[in-house]
Amino acid sequence: MAEVKENSENPLDIDGSNFNPDLYLDRLMKHANLKQIMDKEAEIVTQSQFLQSEMQTLVYENYNKFISATETVRKMRSDFQIMQEEMNKLSDNMNKITTFSAQISESLKESGNNVSRLCGTRQLLDKLQFLFLLPSQLNKAIIENRYADAVHDYTHAQRVLLKYGNQPSFQSIQTECYEIISELKKTLRDRLLNPDASASELVESVGLLRQLQETDSSLQDIFLNCAENRLDKHLQTLSAMVEITDILEWVEKCNNSLLADIGIVISCYHELFQNSNTTLPEFANKVMTQVFHLFEEVMKRPENNGTEILVRGLDKFFRKLQAMREIISSDTMSDKAVEVVIQCINQKATGQYQSIQTQFKDSLMRVRQSLASKGTENADLKDILNSLQVYLMQKVQASLLDLMAFLQNNLSFGLKPWCVKAVADACWMVISETMVNLSDMVKKMAGPQSSNNIPFELLLILAKLCLEMQENGVTTLHSHLLKLLEEAAPGVTIENR
Repeated sequence: MAEVKENSENPLDIDGSNFNPDLYLDRLMKHANLKQIMDKEAEIVTQSQFLQSEMQTLVYENYNKFISATETVRKMRSDFQIMQEEMNKLSDNMNKITTFSAQISESLKESGNNVSRLCGTRQLLDKLQFLFLLPSQLNKAIIENRYADAVHDYTHAQRVLLKYGNQPSFQSIQTECYEIISELKKTLRDRLLNPDASASELVESVGLLRQLQETDSSLQDIFLNCAENRLDKHLQTLSAMVEITDILEWVEKCNNSLLADIGIVISCYHELFQNSNTTLPEFANKVMTQVFHLFEEVMKRPENNGTEILVRGLDKFFRKLQAMREIISSDTMSDKAVEVVIQCINQKATGQYQSIQTQFKDSLMRVRQSLASKGTENADLKDILNSLQVYLMQKVQASLLDLMAFLQNNLSFGLKPWCVKAVADACWMVISETMVNLSDMVKKMAGPQSSNNIPFELLLILAKLCLEMQENGVTTLHSHLLKLLEEAAPGVTIENR
């Protein structure tokens, strides 16, 4: 930057602003020979001619642009002038249209008033015709079971009837309509009390009665009484099915009839009586208590003791209850659903250890008969002990594995923490009750009040079996239980016993 500034201030720089021609010539004459001076002259002449040519070209180009701009301005001025003339014509036309429109409006004002009066008269005649035809239309709609149309027509005309009902020409119409509507109210109430009425008919009847100015309190009582009658009918059917169907068929019927209906009833109740739900939880809990009681009766039947059928039926029942939880917002019902699952698990466990006890007694009876037939001298007591211990361990392990069916991951409750805990508790109950029953059996056999002639060798075997189960068997079963729980519900922490 400093070098450029220095060159521009140099008086010998021919391209600089401070160029001094005299000083430049003096310096050139002193330091250059004739040939160099002539070459320099030729160079300067060539550069001057080139600059002159560029300046002429620049002037010509700018002049052409100026001429073009001048022509453009002239053309724009002409176009604006034409546009201004068109705008003036448009303004004149708009003024003429406005004036003409005002004249037309003024000339049609009287005709418009006449048309308005005629339209009003026409509407009044239509209303009068509607009123005169109203009784026959109401009767026709009721005969055809079009109750909603009848209520709509009546409520549409009710304001006019109230306004002009005192006039003699309308009194007969008003009286006849009131009689028809009173009969319709009775019909709707009768339909509410009909146990065969569908849920949609119940909702329609309540809605129509509300439109006919029935009070909400009376409608609530009628609605709930009718719903209770319908649900009682379902309960009677389900109660009759307890002794003749398996749990799957019973649950299917319960889900599709009673539980489906109670869901519809409660949804409709909330929709119709949004600000009054004080009696609904009590109503729902009363019905569901009976449902749970019937389910427990079905569950206790011997035909439903099979684990697979019991688990499938319980899963369907629990799924339906979970789906209804959004409709019946009752903590009691939700807790009861969990309680039913736990009760099923415990009942299954009770059946398991009772079966183990029965089968073990049968096995002991065979051992006793074997000792009696072969004689105690020829019997291998150690083999008998081992066979009894293996038999008992296998039965308990099979029972534990059977209870794992409640923890299948495709079940709606299978991997719930509370279900895992319930299964673990039930399994431990099978183990502990089996050990307690074994101990009680030995005490009873060895007691002085025992009237059975039990071989002393059998008592020794049972006593040794108790010791073996206490020292090794329980630990083995507990480890086996933890392994089963880990496989069925990985990651769930189970309290050690």
